Amino acid sequence: MEKELKFETHPASSLRVWLFEDVENIEEVREQVVSGKLQPEFAFFNAQLVAGLYVVHLAACRALWSETAGTRRTRSLHTELVCNISGSKHIASSLQRFGISDGTKHLLVARFDGTASD
Repeated sequence: MEKELKFETHPASSLRVWLFEDVENIEEVREQVVSGKLQPEFAFFNAQLVAGLYVVHLAACRALWSETAGTRRTRSLHTELVCNISGSKHIASSLQRFGISDGTKHLLVARFDGTASD
C-alpha cells in the first residue's frame, strides 16, 4: 500500500507512506536505521502499533508545525514524526515503542516530500 498525505497548513509539504507486510529482513533494516546510513531519510514504524493513517497525518502535521516554529525536540523531522505518534515526552521510549524492533513483522515507512521512486 502507498498513500500520499497533504497538509492544508503546509501546502508545500506532503508525506508519502508505504506499508510492507511480512517483512523478513527487519534486522538488516533496523541496523541501517540505527546506523544512520539510509539516505534519503525515512521514518519507520511498527505498523501493528499505529492506529491508522489519520494518526500518522496528525503526527506529521504536528512535526511540521514544530519544524516551522523551531521547537523540534529531535534531530530530524522524521524522528519527530515517530515521537509524535507516541505522544510521550520521552524521545528514547517513543522510538523504542513505536519504532522498529527485531520482532517487527509489518513495517510502515514514511517520507516527507518523497516521490513514488523513493
